[in-house]
Amino acid sequence: MQDAIILYENGKAIGGEGHQTDADDITFDNTGTDLVSENVEDAIVEVNAKTSGLTRMTKLWENPSPTASFSEQTVALDLSDYDAVIVSAGYDNSSSHRNINCFTSFVGSSGTIDMTNYGASARQRTFDVATTGIRFTATYFNGSSSSIDNTTCIPLAIYGIKII
Repeated sequence: MQDAIILYENGKAIGGEGHQTDADDITFDNTGTDLVSENVEDAIVEVNAKTSGLTRMTKLWENPSPTASFSEQTVALDLSDYDAVIVSAGYDNSSSHRNINCFTSFVGSSGTIDMTNYGASARQRTFDVATTGIRFTATYFNGSSSSIDNTTCIPLAIYGIKII
């Protein structure tokens, strides 16, 4: 699924197919690198600042069942042409997904989806990014290796980032 290709230069969207973002509804947090931003647009600004270049962002995958439990699994994707990914995740598998965050990681490294929702206990799901796809672990209560809750930290979409 490559239904949105957006080009960014110096942090500004300069065009592309499907040029629209949910930046006002998505916050950006990063594990695996030192980028931390409040939304997708700011994340691209920081990537561009570190690379002084043009960045292409492509939506590669969308969860076909975002209200279902998301067990440990691998999402097969060809990431060989990308430098990094942004994983958009919802706190739980409700239909509203009001608590959505974005997590980024470079291809060849790992990331963590670490979320808390309105006073609930924190949950954590890790993911490994390879050129062949992303392997997601089960979701655990933070600090526990035995309490699994796969109805939380649900991956909703994956975007590939190419530094041009």
